[in-house]
Amino acid sequence: MARFEKLVAEQGYGYLFVMDPITPDNWPPIPLLIVKGQDAAKLVLAVKKMSDGITGAGAIRLPEECNAAPKSDGPENYGRRVIEYRKHP
Repeated sequence: MARFEKLVAEQGYGYLFVMDPITPDNWPPIPLLIVKGQDAAKLVLAVKKMSDGITGAGAIRLPEECNAAPKSDGPENYGRRVIEYRKHP
């Protein structure tokens, strides 16, 4: 997490891929991608860079250092969802 926060401080945004262990009963951990920007403009830039890198097969290519999840044999059949977070003043 410290590496992620350092990256956000240095470049204004960052990505952190983790496996969320807080799931309903008997579910395995769920992949979770956190995208953080120092401000709204940096968050928009981070999402744009990420979306520009999506391959035709739907894969998202991100820097290896953002991966904080354990090694996996491959993706499960999960859906994708973009969750918007706005900090209210």
